Amino acid sequence: MALETACPDTRSRNRAALKAGMAWGRTLARQSRENTEKDIPPSVTQTLLNALTTLGFAPVRAQPNTTCLYLTSCPFLDSVSNHPIICTIHLGMIQGLVDGRNKKAGDKQASVSLKPLSSPKGCFLKVVKADSRSKRRVKQ
Repeated sequence: MALETACPDTRSRNRAALKAGMAWGRTLARQSRENTEKDIPPSVTQTLLNALTTLGFAPVRAQPNTTCLYLTSCPFLDSVSNHPIICTIHLGMIQGLVDGRNKKAGDKQASVSLKPLSSPKGCFLKVVKADSRSKRRVKQ
């Protein structure tokens, strides 16, 4: 709500929400790295599953061995209809987690998309690695 009142227009509000979410996600990624074994960093999908589970999103894989997830729960679901900026913050948080994890693991940057409440299963999250050439589509 602070971002909604502080930013005069939708465009600046969304940029600020994304930026705030990314800072949050990078912090989560750093904390995750500090709490995992140094020899074998978890995959980006496992990093997301761990963090999003801890935060209450109840993520599940859309299909086995994919980087697509459904977020089957949202800790802010009651507020999303009145404050859609929450979804933008969550998108930024997920991007920050992925970027923060990849930076340490030496992976290339990945693209993240989030489709809020796009399925009866919940929000659809897709992570595509920058060097991924896969053309597979995951059914929602």
